[in-house]
Amino acid sequence: MSRLSSETLFHYVREKSFLISILQNNFRPRYVKEEFSFESNELAKIALPMLCFCDIKLSSIDEHVKWYGKYGIGMKKEWALKKGLTPVHYYNPNSHAIKHLSDALLNIRQGIKNGTSNLDAYISNYYNLWFLKPYTGEQYNRSEDKILQKEFYDEREWRYIPSLDELKRLDEGLPMSISGDELVRFENKYDSYNSDLNTKLGESISLDFTPQDISYIIVGHEEERLEMIGAIKQAKSHFDRDTRELVFSKIISLEQIFKDF
Repeated sequence: MSRLSSETLFHYVREKSFLISILQNNFRPRYVKEEFSFESNELAKIALPMLCFCDIKLSSIDEHVKWYGKYGIGMKKEWALKKGLTPVHYYNPNSHAIKHLSDALLNIRQGIKNGTSNLDAYISNYYNLWFLKPYTGEQYNRSEDKILQKEFYDEREWRYIPSLDELKRLDEGLPMSISGDELVRFENKYDSYNSDLNTKLGESISLDFTPQDISYIIVGHEEERLEMIGAIKQAKSHFDRDTRELVFSKIISLEQIFKDF
């Protein structure tokens, strides 16, 4: 019987240099803006420290790479499970479950004001919210340079977010999440606040892996394979020859994927 899901989780990026950076420095979370809408029509916008992967087979990847980039790395699912990644929960904002969650957060928040709830209880429930994603919504599409309607459910997203304990130990100046006026500044392309925070976050928290954890390294075109081999040789010069050869064998191009899968 054929499987609907893959044994590999993929992380796609827009630039070859981003892929090389992952191979050099491991995965590093970034602050990513998410929007949460509820039955009350309240829309919460927040940037969260995370890494996103998709559970989409290579035979069905053509639409996904149009949104997220033609370079990628596929990691074995056993590595993802060991590192604490989890599938996100897709929700309908009109569902009863979301109404109860929204009410619970509102009650805890009100309890903090009244002195009947503590901040830790609110943070714990707030943290659980970070693993939710709307079933559908709007998202900017770089390839078309416009905002389009998107069914997020089709992404089959798995998400890594550092634990609450790790987030509480973040370096000075690194927030657990970004919202309000700080989010406005974070989204300002003329302000270095975004890149400065993401650089500092990556230096504080990383997600390591070994060559054996990799299933695929994806480049856009066949002629880029040799360039990627050269970059890996330089990045992984401390590996022995057999280990480097193992990594080279996992390079595959989108051209080949579209022909053969």
